[in-house]
Amino acid sequence: NLSGGHGTSVLDLMTGEHADQAPDDRPIFGVELPVAVVRDTSGALFHGPLTFGLGLITLASYVLAEDGTGAPAPWVANVSMSYLVGPHDGTHPTAAALQSIATLAAGPAGATRSAALTLPAGNHLQEGIHARAVPQNATTLNWSAPPEDRTASFVEIWSSDDGHPPDVDGLTICPPGQTGGVLASLPADGERVHLEADGQRIAQVFNLGSHLIVGMYPTTSWRAGDPMSPSGLWHLSLTGTSATPLLLWVARDDTLSGLPEAGRQSWFRDPGYQIFDGMGDLLRRSAQRSEGLRRDGTVSVIATAGSPATVVVGYEHFGARPYRLAGLQLGEQEHPAPSPGAFKPAAEVSRRKGGPMVAKRLGGGVLRPSGTSMASAIQARQSMQDMIGGPAGNELGHREDLAYRY
Repeated sequence: NLSGGHGTSVLDLMTGEHADQAPDDRPIFGVELPVAVVRDTSGALFHGPLTFGLGLITLASYVLAEDGTGAPAPWVANVSMSYLVGPHDGTHPTAAALQSIATLAAGPAGATRSAALTLPAGNHLQEGIHARAVPQNATTLNWSAPPEDRTASFVEIWSSDDGHPPDVDGLTICPPGQTGGVLASLPADGERVHLEADGQRIAQVFNLGSHLIVGMYPTTSWRAGDPMSPSGLWHLSLTGTSATPLLLWVARDDTLSGLPEAGRQSWFRDPGYQIFDGMGDLLRRSAQRSEGLRRDGTVSVIATAGSPATVVVGYEHFGARPYRLAGLQLGEQEHPAPSPGAFKPAAEVSRRKGGPMVAKRLGGGVLRPSGTSMASAIQARQSMQDMIGGPAGNELGHREDLAYRY
């Protein structure tokens, strides 16, 4: 088709050139991930391929070096992907691994940086994918399962006390259309239990030691006889004596643009969770509540282990220029953290008419994509220009002026 592609848009923005300008010598080295990794938006498969891919880029920097000193060529790696579930304090294995590779490749602090990593903050601020619950308050959360979802949906439950498993005594799951819940006997470490209603399996609970996972079957299936979960509003009740908050995330389950529809995103629902303010603008901060849905903790989990070699990128609220988010490695904060040195408040999509113009996959047309993946791609090019002392911002500034001329 003639529509735009995510990868095409990102690559176009990373080139940074306009047709009227002489191109700079900025080779782009691409690492193609397995199709299954890209299709699975939950992130269950990404750890090995992403860390291996960044290692390949590090290796390529030595292959491409031509100065005879043995020093690697400077590089900036952009990973325009985002995932939701897991600890947002920098301890997530993939976040930590990406930061370690980038930091080692960048060289010692204070020296001229030879490597950098750009990551998008994600576009999940308004999606109702993160909640907080206190077991001793017997919290009940509403989990909405869409119809025609051909893939499983998952909620991960973590403790806010780093390094400790979630302290919860009881988990009751009430499927749509039922008045009584199904009490799950919490499985032992490394085990799982099946939940049934009317003699049919409807869900599973996994205990991975560090956290619990509630898994819902697809709400429809390609094949007769497969287990399915009913679509509609589910209720998850967490009880116990602990006052330590639990942190819950809904895993991504959407289908990427251009692929045959399979997964459909589930989400938490809360009548008190506002998306718009009184003027119709999207809210960027949660109300100060101790429990329920929250906007903090919705940054992409792989972008939370900040280091000097890492730039986490979003959009300015009133423009399409990328800006850096400060303090995200501190975990449970608003998006972005209101810390010294932080840039403008977060907005995942520019309030202007889309973003800079980029090429479509076919047909020679253009479009204006938005979202933090695009901002990350622009920042990657800018970081490379800054790193090698090139004309910082010239190409990108020219490109933005052109985009808003029409």
